Amino acid sequence: FSCLLGRDKAAGVDTSFLVMSPVTDDLAQLARANQVILAGGIVGLLVTGFILLMFLRKPMHRIRQLATALPDLGRSNFAALRNALPLRRRGIASDEIDIVVDSVERLSDDLESALTARTEAEQNLMWLADHDPLTNLFNRRRFQEVFDRILALSVRYQRTGALLFLDLDQFKYVNDLSGHQAGDALLLLVASSLRDAVRHSDVLARLGGDEFALVLPEAKAEEAVYMANKLQHELRQVEFAAHGREHKVSCSIGITMFPDHGNDLNDLLANADMAMYQAKEAGSGRWHMFSPDEQAKELLASRAKWRERISQALIDDAFELHFQPIFDIRRQKVTRYETLVRMRDNAGQLVFPDNFIPVAEQSGQIHEIDRWVIRRVIDRVRQSPGLSLSVNLSGRVLDDPSLLAWFHQQLQDSRIDPSDLIVEITETAAVANVQDAIAFMREIKALGCRFALDDFGSGFSSFAYLKQLPVDIVKIDGAFIQNLATSADDQLFVKALTDVAKGLGKVTVAEFVENAETLALLEAFGVDFAQGYHIGRPSPRLL
Repeated sequence: FSCLLGRDKAAGVDTSFLVMSPVTDDLAQLARANQVILAGGIVGLLVTGFILLMFLRKPMHRIRQLATALPDLGRSNFAALRNALPLRRRGIASDEIDIVVDSVERLSDDLESALTARTEAEQNLMWLADHDPLTNLFNRRRFQEVFDRILALSVRYQRTGALLFLDLDQFKYVNDLSGHQAGDALLLLVASSLRDAVRHSDVLARLGGDEFALVLPEAKAEEAVYMANKLQHELRQVEFAAHGREHKVSCSIGITMFPDHGNDLNDLLANADMAMYQAKEAGSGRWHMFSPDEQAKELLASRAKWRERISQALIDDAFELHFQPIFDIRRQKVTRYETLVRMRDNAGQLVFPDNFIPVAEQSGQIHEIDRWVIRRVIDRVRQSPGLSLSVNLSGRVLDDPSLLAWFHQQLQDSRIDPSDLIVEITETAAVANVQDAIAFMREIKALGCRFALDDFGSGFSSFAYLKQLPVDIVKIDGAFIQNLATSADDQLFVKALTDVAKGLGKVTVAEFVENAETLALLEAFGVDFAQGYHIGRPSPRLL
């Protein structure tokens, strides 16, 4: 019920009205109206959802396609990714999904190009690690790996094989007369001839310079001799001319049989090298089969003994450094030192490098000795900042591909001034493989060190090499200095070399200065530095 109150203004009387209304019916109508509205809303939502679903069905399908395809990008399966991506729409029909698809395709192309470039670079590095860049033959490192497997199979199945060590005759003569480019061209011709002459099962490698090695995995002595004769015949057919000069091509070959003549590559190569030199003594273009006769046995025993002594010295730290002063002629004082390695035997006696370095170079132990020397020299410079030391490394350093990275790390760890270090190798080692020597020198100089060419002047065309090799310092061979005071020829040579070196911006050092007269002549000729017993003998202590 409802009660209404009113007032009659004319009569001044308040009046009340009682109105009766059916509220239950109104509520029922309101509920029905709400139900209708709700039903209409639900129907509207369903219709709207259906319309929206129909509108988004294709975009959602394209997004699912994109999501399904993207994992192929992580798997580097670029072709599958491109095939699985939704088709792009062009013009006004394109939308944000097309932009994403286009970006994914471009990213896929970029990643594929980068991955292809990286794969090619890795393959190239792997190839370079295993091959000689000039001849494309196996290098020493790869040859060692392959030969170790061949030798293991030979021992297991009791088979014999042959190792042939080849050294070109008069190769240095070609280099000296016609230049290293002619030498490289000759090496390419020789490598091609050797490659054509051997079987597919044989393993051919260039060990360095003009030295090649050939392994016949399953061969008897007669077959090895037949192959040696065949190779020499093929090389004699090579016609080579450079700068108007014709050069005859021949090689000397040393032959060893495995496992009879050695249990590892170092022994077999050393024996083959010995046989090769015996072939050279008999004349060019010869071969010689290694024979462990009494003299050879004594030599082998001596070499084995020295290898053991070197190994033990490395373990016991029995090497030591001696320093020979280098005199600045203009400033009239000692300003640097050459570092020389010595060994102490069990009796405490000093062993000079001539006794153990050749064996170490043959056995490969020279790499450990070089590293030992470098570490000690760096330590000494770190203890005495400003001290300038030169390090005389073996020519075999050019066969050690890991040395430069190791050397760089040593310099970084020590934090010394790299310019305080001077790296030396001999002219003979440098010209034996000019391209490798040039690359090595440039790398050393890039580290901040200086480079010296030791024993300069011993080659036929030293002046030509002086122009090519990026060295800072030229050390004149002592053979031209020892008799300088009495030999007009030596004086002429030293003066000419000094003038040429100065013209090329090189510093000159004279070795084997043994008297005051020689020193005075060097000063007159304009030589920069002097080294020898007149200045000071090598000593474990600095002056």
